[in-house]
Amino acid sequence: NDISVEVEGNHLVIKGEDNESYWTDDFTKKFNLPAYIDSNSIKAKIKEGVLSITLQKKKESLPKKIKIS
Repeated sequence: NDISVEVEGNHLVIKGEDNESYWTDDFTKKFNLPAYIDSNSIKAKIKEGVLSITLQKKKESLPKKIKIS
């Protein structure tokens, strides 16, 4: 089984391919990425058959405290 995670423009694309069985089961799932997501910091891992994808917000989109003087 092959799984890939890619960023295409403002989309996160997950593709899977099963070459081990008689029937070839391929899939593609595309998700819109909001503008506040940092696409350079996306991480993906598989553990015990579960795909986990971590998305981080861009630093400029995080809340900022303003000191009152």
